[in-house]
Amino acid sequence: MGAPFTNTGRLENLEVLSVALVAGPAFSFSFRSNPGTTYTIQRSENLLSWASVGTITATGTTTTYTSAPLVPGEPRFSYRAAK
Repeated sequence: MGAPFTNTGRLENLEVLSVALVAGPAFSFSFRSNPGTTYTIQRSENLLSWASVGTITATGTTTTYTSAPLVPGEPRFSYRAAK
């Protein structure tokens, strides 16, 4: 897992379009995006502390992030994307 994320500004609300469990099994979510914008994907066990798990650069107006395969018994995480 990446380094803890410290928010030094205001997080912009992003519109989530879909959430799914996909092959792997893995977690996937799609959100509205601006082409060329890089988003940081973060996850949290408690919604208070967030850790970066990677970045994704939008190539269109919709971007989909898919997690690494889920591990049975691993804690459940919440995910978000931030500019």
